[in-house]
Amino acid sequence: MKRPPATLALHLGAHKTGTSHLQAALSLNAASLAAVGALAPPLTEIRREATRLLGAEPDGARAWLLGLARTDAARIVISDENLPGRLAAVARGGRLYPALARRLAPFAEWPGPVEVHLTLRSYETFWPAIWLETLLHRAAAPWAAFAAGVAPERARWPELVSRIERRFPGAQMVLWAYEGYREGWRDRFQRLTGGAVATLAPPETVRPSLPAPAAEELDRLAASEPDRVRARARALRRAAPAGPPFRPFAEAEARRLASLYAADLETLAARHPALHGAACAAKDRASLP
Repeated sequence: MKRPPATLALHLGAHKTGTSHLQAALSLNAASLAAVGALAPPLTEIRREATRLLGAEPDGARAWLLGLARTDAARIVISDENLPGRLAAVARGGRLYPALARRLAPFAEWPGPVEVHLTLRSYETFWPAIWLETLLHRAAAPWAAFAAGVAPERARWPELVSRIERRFPGAQMVLWAYEGYREGWRDRFQRLTGGAVATLAPPETVRPSLPAPAAEELDRLAASEPDRVRARARALRRAAPAGPPFRPFAEAEARRLASLYAADLETLAARHPALHGAACAAKDRASLP
């Protein structure tokens, strides 16, 4: 009897929503995945065979996916936050992942069932985390200049989810709220993998954002010597400095952004009743100072 086609579980991030930690868990628990018939290609392979090809050579990505579809796995788990678009596209502050439809076209051709997994994060913490991540990759503008280019009314989760749904008609959307990730990551892992149990845990912080003192130092450096920012940011990351999280938005703006996020979670929960972690997100937003 011909076996049914494998399910593709496509984890698209978003950036700065626990993706590196979850990818580390996938790598550590390959034996647990195999026990439930799941296969998760390593991130290095995904980026070499798919992510880097999605602009000019999508047929290469299609060929790689076809090879995965021919394996004996019942479930293929692909996790890379750069698949819908690179960090630079997010950092521009307009629509989230504007090239998503074109970049994900090869994945939409998967011959079996598709699940799309996406994690959402409150805007007042998401944008500072994105800014800090950009500092690790290139010379960057100071926070105030970056924030001035962010348009929260345009860059919102419901609009992104709608575009993903149009790209993958009929796919199952699995949405998570980032808040509460540390407590609930094992549940996310199990849901993504189709039942595998994460017996081995990555370090609590795999790719953490820099704390406020380090961010403030980099902000000053970006204003005076932007070409030095990248090297200094990487040095600070290696040093793993301690401190409170970077929260640059004024209180009124932070509350406004938190309210936008809460409204967007409500909108999405109405369309996707199994939006995971929404209660944790609401509790965290209510506790804002």
